[in-house]
Amino acid sequence: VTMVDKVDQMVTDEFRRSSQLLDMMMFDDAVAPATGGSTLTYSYTRLKTPSTASGRALNTEYIANQAVREKASTDLKIFGGAFELDRVLQDTSGSLNEITFQLQQ
Repeated sequence: VTMVDKVDQMVTDEFRRSSQLLDMMMFDDAVAPATGGSTLTYSYTRLKTPSTASGRALNTEYIANQAVREKASTDLKIFGGAFELDRVLQDTSGSLNEITFQLQQ
């Protein structure tokens, strides 16, 4: 019951492969309402200012410099779409698989 449907995985994979930007992005299954999550709010900690290195003169100390993090959260959006396809159109589409064509588009 809690397993991801193979069709869902195929559609997600098709979107990812057909877009260089989506293919480069990292996806995080951090929120899963179907498996007990209660919200689509994703909270995380991000790096606000990185720490830097610097030189120092002889017989002096380094200047303190720490990285700064901040908490952030965002409300996730549902991404997808739908199409309708009559079985007669699919059965008469010849070598072109109409369902595959619609999913790719």
